[in-house]
Amino acid sequence: MVFPLRNDAVAVLKDWRAQTSGNGLVFPSPVTGKQLDSVKTAWRNLIAAADIQDFRFHDLRHTFASWLVMADVSLFTVRKLMTHSTAEMTQVYAHLSDDHLRQAIELPG
Repeated sequence: MVFPLRNDAVAVLKDWRAQTSGNGLVFPSPVTGKQLDSVKTAWRNLIAAADIQDFRFHDLRHTFASWLVMADVSLFTVRKLMTHSTAEMTQVYAHLSDDHLRQAIELPG
């Protein structure tokens, strides 16, 4: 499966690769140097260091889908990017912000 990345994300990953051991892994295990089995510990440490409460790794998918929908990206495109099999599943993820809803009712009639 191929996942498209923004150009700036590709640039960051290329810079990161230049700084790593060259084993082909973006984030190797700090213990074994091999492929990570889980990012749970790293995620918990990151959230704690940033003093963020009540935020799960999975919430990033909801944010991604919502931002795309609020930028007027079609649900079909969002569905493909999220790798959902149905538009109904995409709609579960795609939440509109209160500001976006407020702006919508202010559009000229």
